[in-house]
Amino acid sequence: MAKSIFAERMDEVQSLLWPKLKAAGFCKRGRTFNRSEEDGIVQVINLQMWPSPIGQPSALDNAMYGTFAVNLGVYISEVYAAKYPKIRAFPIDADCAIRTRLDRLIGESDFAWSLKDKFAGLMKPKVDALAASVWEAMEREGFPFLERYSTRAKIIDDWIGEPGCPGYSGIARVDVAIMKTAAGDMAAAAQLLDEHIGKVDPARPNGRFHVAYVRELAERLGLRKLAAWPPEGCLVGRVAHAE
Repeated sequence: MAKSIFAERMDEVQSLLWPKLKAAGFCKRGRTFNRSEEDGIVQVINLQMWPSPIGQPSALDNAMYGTFAVNLGVYISEVYAAKYPKIRAFPIDADCAIRTRLDRLIGESDFAWSLKDKFAGLMKPKVDALAASVWEAMEREGFPFLERYSTRAKIIDDWIGEPGCPGYSGIARVDVAIMKTAAGDMAAAAQLLDEHIGKVDPARPNGRFHVAYVRELAERLGLRKLAAWPPEGCLVGRVAHAE
């Protein structure tokens, strides 16, 4: 199947970025680039084109076709392995525990880069300027973001160091608990999972299913029995659930 003109232009942009990424220590498969910073910690960059419209596309699909986003992520081998049966040899951005888009880091909406020529229809755009724009954004925001999560120590400090810090979330506690378990700190891991299930809202329709998942994960990790949920005295509707 012949490539679209936008795919050809994406190839040109990638060909300009690749020598710089290679010099920075990345290897590539397709439109995804990997760099290992610490054993089991892999930084991921991915160039994602808006998919080609199929059937009866929406106005949004027609408008966005010909644009691309730059996905950034950090893959943590033990976090991935705790959730899936096999460790990835070459992670993609969807495998990453930490994910964002370069577009957002520079204050733009998703799929911020256009492969279209705004002034000449389908004429060849200035791909060198487009590649330069992506690289400038990577140097200014992208690489500092990846460096922020380049080691396990940095990841743990950033995620659970202070509530409300960038990247802090409930799910982060689960992933950090997995990392703590891999490091042999079982007590800290169990405490994090206890804190996590204690924060799950019993009124959430899927609350019990999520807590059941966390409990099953704790068993697989070899952790002690977690605290009761919902917390004592907490009512769900008119019924008090007990574990």
